[in-house]
Amino acid sequence: MLERLEKTIDHTQMRLFGGITLRLLRLWEKTLWSTGKVTKQTSDKIRELNEQVHAILGENMEEAEKDGE
Repeated sequence: MLERLEKTIDHTQMRLFGGITLRLLRLWEKTLWSTGKVTKQTSDKIRELNEQVHAILGENMEEAEKDGE
């Protein structure tokens, strides 16, 4: 989803949206752990999504530096 949005929003909006996404992933995982309903598969998926968001945000930051933002 972030990859599709990357083409339609500016770098600042992307960083904001990415930060919100990362916070939501952490909250989701914390909630699952606190209820005892987390599985290794779910935890692995959350970690994978977290890495993908970080990778997208990292690429976005590099592009912003090139563009002079």
